[in-house]
Amino acid sequence: MKKILFVIENLGSGGAQKQLYLICSGLIDVYDQITVYCYADYGKDFYTERLQSMGIRIVKQSNQGYIKRILSLRAFIKADTPTTLISFLYGANMLSTLVKSTLKREFRLIVSDRTGVVGKMKIKDMLRYQLYRNADVVVANSSHTANVIVQRAPWLSKKIEMTISMALIEIKTAINRIT
Repeated sequence: MKKILFVIENLGSGGAQKQLYLICSGLIDVYDQITVYCYADYGKDFYTERLQSMGIRIVKQSNQGYIKRILSLRAFIKADTPTTLISFLYGANMLSTLVKSTLKREFRLIVSDRTGVVGKMKIKDMLRYQLYRNADVVVANSSHTANVIVQRAPWLSKKIEMTISMALIEIKTAINRIT
C-alpha cells in the first residue's frame, strides 16, 4: 500500500499550506492513503474541510514542546508506516529530519526548503543543512534558494531539486526519483 504523509505546522492561509492542498489534490490517484499531520495546530484553519472532502486524512496535534513533538511524530510514523513523507517549512523540516534519523530508512523523505537568506550562516542553518543529510530529496522553491543551499552545503548538491511553487509535476518527479 502506497502511503504519503505531509508534515506541516498548521493548515492556515499561508503559501506552503496552499501548495500542500494543491499537491494533495493532484496525488489522490497516485497514493492509496494521503495523510496531513499538523504538529502545532492553532489559529484559523483554511484547508481541513477541503482536504477531508477529497478523502484525505488530517491528524492534528496540540501545540506541544519540541521533545514531545519529535516523540509524537516518531510514534505516528512507526504506527502508520508511510512510504513517503514530504515536509513543508523550517520547523516541519527539522522535525521530520530528526525523526528520520532515529528511524533509519523506514520511509523516503522530501523536504521543501523556502529559505534563501544570504549573509552570515547561523548555527540553526548549519544544523538544518546537516539534518538534510537524512532527506532523500531537498526541494528548493527557487534557483536562488538552491544555489544558497549548494553553496553552504555542497554535500546536498545531488539531492537538490528546484521548483517554482512546488508544482505537482516537480513533486511527482521528486517522488519518482526516490521510489
